[in-house]
Amino acid sequence: MKKSVHVFLIAAFISLQPFLLKASHIVGGEMIYECLGDNEYLITLKVYRDCYSGQATYDNPTNVYIFDANSNIVATLPIPFPGSDTLPNNTGNPCLVVPPGICVEEAVFQYNVILDPSPGGYTMVYQRCCRNNTIDNIVNPSNTGASYVGYIPDPDLAECNSSPYFNNFPPPIICLAEPLVFDHSATDPDGDSLVYSLCDPYVGASSANPYPNPPSPPPYGFVSFAAPYTSANPMGGSPSMAVDPETGQLTVTPTATGQFVVAVCVTEYRDGQLLSEHKRDFQFNVAQCIGPQASIDGESNTFLNPAIFNSCESFTFDFTNFSNNATNYFWDFGVNGSTTDTTSEITPTFTYPDTGIYLVTLYVNPGSTCSDTAYGLVYVFPIFAGALSAPDGCVGQPVQFADNTNTSYGTVSNWSWDFGNGDTSSLENPTAIFDNTGNFTVTLIVGNSVGCVDTVSEIITIFPSPTINAIPDDTIICKLDQIQLNAAASGASNYNWEPDYNLSNPNISNPLAGPDVTVTYTVSVSNSFGCVAIDTVHVEVYDTVIAMAGADTTICPGGSVQLNGSGGINFQWAPPNGLSSTTVSNPTANPVNTTSYLFTTWVGSCIATDTVTVFVKPFPVIVAGPDVSICQYQSVEISASGGTSYSWSPSGTLDNANIANPVATPLVTTTYTVSGTDANACPFVGQDSLTVSIIPIPPIFISEDTTIILGTYTILSITGGASYLWVPSDGLSDPTSATPIAAPTETTTYVVYITTADGCPAIDSVTIFVVPDPLLEFPGAFSPNSDGKNDFFRPVILGLAHLDEFRVFNRWGEEVFAISNVNVTGGPLPLDLSWDGTFKGEDQPLGVYVYYLKGVASATGATIALNGNVTLIR
Repeated sequence: MKKSVHVFLIAAFISLQPFLLKASHIVGGEMIYECLGDNEYLITLKVYRDCYSGQATYDNPTNVYIFDANSNIVATLPIPFPGSDTLPNNTGNPCLVVPPGICVEEAVFQYNVILDPSPGGYTMVYQRCCRNNTIDNIVNPSNTGASYVGYIPDPDLAECNSSPYFNNFPPPIICLAEPLVFDHSATDPDGDSLVYSLCDPYVGASSANPYPNPPSPPPYGFVSFAAPYTSANPMGGSPSMAVDPETGQLTVTPTATGQFVVAVCVTEYRDGQLLSEHKRDFQFNVAQCIGPQASIDGESNTFLNPAIFNSCESFTFDFTNFSNNATNYFWDFGVNGSTTDTTSEITPTFTYPDTGIYLVTLYVNPGSTCSDTAYGLVYVFPIFAGALSAPDGCVGQPVQFADNTNTSYGTVSNWSWDFGNGDTSSLENPTAIFDNTGNFTVTLIVGNSVGCVDTVSEIITIFPSPTINAIPDDTIICKLDQIQLNAAASGASNYNWEPDYNLSNPNISNPLAGPDVTVTYTVSVSNSFGCVAIDTVHVEVYDTVIAMAGADTTICPGGSVQLNGSGGINFQWAPPNGLSSTTVSNPTANPVNTTSYLFTTWVGSCIATDTVTVFVKPFPVIVAGPDVSICQYQSVEISASGGTSYSWSPSGTLDNANIANPVATPLVTTTYTVSGTDANACPFVGQDSLTVSIIPIPPIFISEDTTIILGTYTILSITGGASYLWVPSDGLSDPTSATPIAAPTETTTYVVYITTADGCPAIDSVTIFVVPDPLLEFPGAFSPNSDGKNDFFRPVILGLAHLDEFRVFNRWGEEVFAISNVNVTGGPLPLDLSWDGTFKGEDQPLGVYVYYLKGVASATGATIALNGNVTLIR
């Protein structure tokens, strides 16, 4: 249905607002237009809706709004609902059986409108909400609407332009993992150039305002794709979706089922100038494609794994049909040379003309691209009659079964027995043992080499068997003795012992046996059903017993050893000291002292004895020796005894940690532990320890090295010891004194040997350097400012016996200070003999002054004269 309107009728139509319904499950849509001439356009809106679970009908009327380039509404097209058509569920795959719940319907709204040329052209839009909430590739689809838009270009670009339109609608359903190749090309009525692409669908309206009247002006936003999907990759796939930009061919191989929104755009160009873009917004439903499946017996029935049919009683067969997703059938029963061995029935019956093996073939949808085939093998070999031989039996005794089957064709080749007691067999003539009495149904499924199978059954009775326990158990006697046998039987009436060798009576339950060689007696008992029970008694006969008590052995105190006696069947050990038992062959012995045990063994009247000795070795006793004290830095020999090998710890201060008497040189008090073993005693590690205590050397303080002038002396000093000896003694007042006077004539190093109060030795030394000439030291400057520091010019004089003169001159040669004829003892000049920086009571100016000194050396008597400069500073 088409309506026509002129742009000047806008006001009349704006007042026609439809009753709004919230429509969910919008599937897609698109808008195209055709220029009819004289500024008249046919507007076509296609809207696709989910007709399986949609919540509202199409809008009636459906309003299409037209905006100019300035976003002004210039026309509203109230298009009445024209009715809708349900689209065929074309899958693009003729073998797909469409799953339930998929239905898409299309409504095509058309309207004629006159649009005068307008700069910038026009935009047409229809907005609606909402999309299917089952869509997988966009965010919040149940609150996401759509905008279906058409563009009429500026008249300067194209007059009376018609939009391109797509030639085909995509299949609503496509197959999982199946390549889709779809012609999504378009036709342009004006012959313009077209370019195709995947693009973003428009968003529009919301659940709060599902049918906006009027809608917002362009431009329009796009839907939000859920990661990892995008408009260029809207549904994944391998390969993913693509559109050929020149041909519009759309390709994709889906890898996931679901519902996916897709948009394909076609843009038209004229003379290289973009005119408009047409966008189709639609959905792909990806489903698992299930084609027809032929089956005769419910399995796949391939040529290599066909269905099997056997009839060994007649030539007529009833065939089943388990095929799925098929509409037509054709059977070929495989009779060579026959033209009447086919049918189109679904479940046919067929009679074969002769014996043999036939290949039956079932075709579903024959002649279609969606066909399938199933195969079966038919064995026709009558007559085949199964039979068996099944006798009664006794509990616990084998029952022999036999196959008596008769076959006219082939040979009997397979058997499946079920004895009714849980046991089975595949032998031709098996045996079975029954654990309980009663009636049992024995079943045989038997087949032959031409495929015939039959099942036969027979009931047998299993009777109780007598029980028997022949005593004693296997036993040993002496050949000089006899033994009473006894067959303790239940439900038995007859007895028979074999062999009849030295038996008092072989046909009673308890004969007396006196064999002189080893014999195994077998007793058989039977009951009224003919059921038999058998047991044996083995009598081993000894003519001699040889006692073997084992070899002598050695243990350590507290240890044990297992004795091993042999010979007879009875045993006795004596004495009982340290034994776990005196009546077994292998008691455990742990005597405190070395002990000899008498072993006696016997069988009946046969007896023998032997002796074994258990020696008890002692434990090694390791002694480390007494504690010892030594002076610091001394060594001492420590010694262990009681073993043949030793190991000392700690070993770092020992000269050898693996001998009995190592030398220890500890720096601190140390406890040494010795571990030792004795090759002549038990293999046991003994331990002992001793402590080496260190007597510390007290702190020794001795004079520092010093220098003297030849002819002078110094006093040495040492503390920390009890006695001293200085070496050499030359130049010393007392070589045993703690403070001797030292006046050597040449440089000498004195070594002092010290004995502490604890008697520990120590050693130290001091060097006295002897200078033959006097030592005169003059300061380079002084500052007579009365601050108590360096206020006098006073030389240090050592080694002068007499100071003849000491004078100071200013720079003009005037003498400003002088002393003469002074005896000096050594050291700095006294202050009263030193210059204080004045002359005639006046402070002398700062500057450089010249001094002169002359004296007599103490050691040589030589005259010493020196001069130099000194600076006065203030």
